[in-house]
Amino acid sequence: MSDDLVKIVIELGEDGWLGHETEGVWAERISDDLYCILNSTWFAKGISFEDVVVTSEREEKLFYEHISAKSGNSTYRIMLPDEDCESRFEEYWRPLEAIGCTYEGMSLGKRQLLSVNAPKSTEINTAYRLLKAGEDSGVWVFEEGDCGHLASENANW
Repeated sequence: MSDDLVKIVIELGEDGWLGHETEGVWAERISDDLYCILNSTWFAKGISFEDVVVTSEREEKLFYEHISAKSGNSTYRIMLPDEDCESRFEEYWRPLEAIGCTYEGMSLGKRQLLSVNAPKSTEINTAYRLLKAGEDSGVWVFEEGDCGHLASENANW
């Protein structure tokens, strides 16, 4: 990561997961208290890659306060329930990758958790159907962390 990047702390409150009370995200400073988020969130809801956020400084750390501008990107989380699902993952992931989706992964014991970015340019109804197909086939379970695409685009779900 660049030396120009900073870590912003997001307090999770009720969104806390597996004992996590906060989540750190990388960001680039735009102005005094405005920062552009540079990774997808794992646990926080309502925030996506490239969203612009307002922060405050406490205890010599930057804390997320609220969204200033949405990027238009959306965030989904995929959990691969067990190692057997990993062999089928590529078959269901390739179509999502083909429409522009990317992911970051982390291990949780024998499970994998993926934070998926669906860029603004992605046709979000198609992405959602592909995520649902993977879930319906037992390859993964997924949840929406943030739908940053325009609400009118979501009308056909």
